[in-house]
Amino acid sequence: AKDIHHDTVAQDIIFKHAFLDVKDMPVAYLPYWRMPDFSVKRRSGFLAPSFSSTHEMRHGVAFPFFLDVSDNQNLILTPVISPEHVPLGLADYNALFSKGFVRIQASATQDKEGDKNQGHIKAAFAYDASDKWRLKGQLYRASSDTYFRRYQIPDIDDTEPFLQSYLSAERFGNRNYFKFKGYSFQSLQDNVSSKTIPVLMPVLDYQYNTKPLSGVGLYGFTAINSVLYNTREHFKSNRISLTQGVELPYISPMGAVMNLKGFVRADGYAVDTGNLLISDKKKNESYTTGRIYPNVSLTVSYPLIQSSKNATQTLEPIAMLVAAPNGGNSEDIPNIDSLVFDFDETNLFSPNRFSGYDRVEPGTRINYGVKWSRFNHKTGRSISAVFGQSFRFDDNELMAGLMGYRSHLSDYVARVQISTKYLTLQYRTRLDQKDLSAKKSEFSVSGGTNPLRLSLGYVMRKAYTIGDNFYGPREELSFSASSQVTKSWKVYGNYRYDLSDGGEPVEAGVTLQYDNECTALLFDVSKSFTQDRDYKGSTSFMFKVVLKTLGGV
Repeated sequence: AKDIHHDTVAQDIIFKHAFLDVKDMPVAYLPYWRMPDFSVKRRSGFLAPSFSSTHEMRHGVAFPFFLDVSDNQNLILTPVISPEHVPLGLADYNALFSKGFVRIQASATQDKEGDKNQGHIKAAFAYDASDKWRLKGQLYRASSDTYFRRYQIPDIDDTEPFLQSYLSAERFGNRNYFKFKGYSFQSLQDNVSSKTIPVLMPVLDYQYNTKPLSGVGLYGFTAINSVLYNTREHFKSNRISLTQGVELPYISPMGAVMNLKGFVRADGYAVDTGNLLISDKKKNESYTTGRIYPNVSLTVSYPLIQSSKNATQTLEPIAMLVAAPNGGNSEDIPNIDSLVFDFDETNLFSPNRFSGYDRVEPGTRINYGVKWSRFNHKTGRSISAVFGQSFRFDDNELMAGLMGYRSHLSDYVARVQISTKYLTLQYRTRLDQKDLSAKKSEFSVSGGTNPLRLSLGYVMRKAYTIGDNFYGPREELSFSASSQVTKSWKVYGNYRYDLSDGGEPVEAGVTLQYDNECTALLFDVSKSFTQDRDYKGSTSFMFKVVLKTLGGV
């Protein structure tokens, strides 16, 4: 700068006839520039602008303005100006209090024709009313299903199938837990109408554990769960579930680890079919139904450990006997919360593999498998593996389709993980018990050092059906790489490819970043190949320059 003046009263530094140099090359001229001096921690003012190019907004420049509301509150207003589109306005408000926080993000614009308002709001809060009570809430809505795909909003996942708003109250006790949460949803999927999802879904959950009996370890537990499910198509499925059980953990003098658990769950339903046809019921028919579901399980494992100077390895065979009635999934009970089922090594030793309440796992079965691990203390390398299967005494059509039962034997599930200083590899699979063909495979490998890091992922899953719901096959390959080219320069790239239905790319992107003690440059190019109604995919470009000495967020 030709002239630099430090105003100590206003805590400002004033530049006149200043040049911005990169590698001793002038790239910008500023006839007058005023900035806070280094004693100022926070002050309202403009942040570094960024240039972007997207399919919807075309070419645009963002001018974020930071408003210092108070020491614990700030507001960032960002107009995105484009000569080919109505301006997009963004607002981000953040407040942090001693007992909670408030975050609000909102945006607004009009479509290209200028005749339809577009926008979104995402507002969340949390408040610790006391040591035991906590309140939380979120309001999340968008003007259209494809809004987030068409307009790139910071910190928003444009692949979300629905937006969730809620209000909840929680109480944490020494041996009990209470939660009330009211949900409201907005569907963003083309094949899911908002009329079929609940307008407002209140859920109540209560859990209580007794003190263990002295010298025995036996304790009891109680759980209550209730939901009111009402859609715009006048379909209602109101449920209350009461679970009462006992559990007894035990370790024998020989080292065998045992756990005996038994519970009885009573489910009651009040259903109004509305415009839907359920089982043999008519439209707009109201009825009540329910079930009693007893479940007793005994888990026995015998962990063995071997230690040497450099390594420790463990071997743990596990067997679990589960007894339950071979039924309980009446067609009169609507399936709302148990539509997704995934049989893998994480739920191999579970007494009921359905995550929701509307479906239960029936029948008596034995789950068995083995866990093994080895850790090298000297090198830090480790390897672990899990392998198992389930045997069912009675035939069940529902579980045969979900777990691949043939001659009472389920598919095999397994996981192998290897970790070294520079490499992590994991493989999870589900194998057909007859011909060992893969019904599900998940493979990931990542590794490298600061000069170069690589990551490769592969996911494959065959189609399956739960009731009337069909879930198609999925097969996808993903790759990413990052390189610290020099101390200041870093490059990152990612690529996803859908291998199903003939194969087609999903997304690709490259980011180039420069960072030193004074300046940061960001150059990003990404392309989405996804098509969703009025969104036909797009190529996006962004360039941003940050002068660190001028401040930032």
